[in-house]
Amino acid sequence: MTAPEDPMVLVVDDDADIREMLVFVLENNHLRVIDAGRGDDALAKARLNPDLSLILLDLRMPGMSGAEVLDRLKHDPALVSLPVIVLSGDRDAQRTATSLGAEGCLMKPISIPALMREVARFVPVPGRAVGP
Repeated sequence: MTAPEDPMVLVVDDDADIREMLVFVLENNHLRVIDAGRGDDALAKARLNPDLSLILLDLRMPGMSGAEVLDRLKHDPALVSLPVIVLSGDRDAQRTATSLGAEGCLMKPISIPALMREVARFVPVPGRAVGP
């Protein structure tokens, strides 16, 4: 169960199974989660949710790619400071993500402990100890 004061995360992935898994894991760690399956939907949700604390973004999506979404986020004065963690199965994704302004990168398949460590770098995870 989440509370209104819990951090909010936007999960963006065109693969519904991955999106559902990420939502499940994050909600079970007491984070509020909204999700999007397309880049244009992700941008709209980011703009409509001022409480947003973090975005998990698939880099390779049909239509508007995650790279384009990231570029638009980092050029929008209202969203530029919002941390973005890129998700990708591509080994070159970290370099691409960093060059576009992403604050982190997770390789697919995603390890849940690695996911939660990366998320905790940017938002307080209720019930999770802070520190090494």
